Amino acid sequence: MNHDLYAAMHTAGAWLAERWTGLAAWGIAIAGLTVIAWVLWPRDDYRSRNDQTAARLITALEARPEPDQPGSDEQLLAACQQICPELARKENES
Repeated sequence: MNHDLYAAMHTAGAWLAERWTGLAAWGIAIAGLTVIAWVLWPRDDYRSRNDQTAARLITALEARPEPDQPGSDEQLLAACQQICPELARKENES
């Protein structure tokens, strides 16, 4: 090993040994700020945070309105079948 390389490694080690507490504190601070930014930073979502909060509140406080029976809008079904007849289900094949 080269004498200059050894001296440089020794100097770097001594520098780290003197400053390890400050470097550790900086590392913890950066990790903490990263976690806070990750929690608070808005993510790409199709709903905003306010919409999500309102939806959670509504579903927690109010009963979910479930329909009593399935829908029976024949006009809407016929319109859909006219738009795309190859995908239309044959409901009453006899």
